[in-house]
Amino acid sequence: MNKAGNKDKKILLIEEDEQLKKLLQMELTYNNFQVESSLQKGDMLTHVQSLNPEVIIINLDQKIDDSSAISFCEKLRFHGNTSW
Repeated sequence: MNKAGNKDKKILLIEEDEQLKKLLQMELTYNNFQVESSLQKGDMLTHVQSLNPEVIIINLDQKIDDSSAISFCEKLRFHGNTSW
């Protein structure tokens, strides 16, 4: 993999498990991805849209904005950028 080609790729990581989140951040950062980690309370949909990441990594076993992660993914697809 060409690490240099990843420097402009923004990844949003939504994960509750701190150890897993740190491991993923380290690996992705090592491969020159820009990593934004978030599990912010409140309007996560607006937060995601403002970041406009190329990739979103979500743990599907967690709650986001008081709904399931799968429901959140459906909202992203409905309200989000057409590239998602």
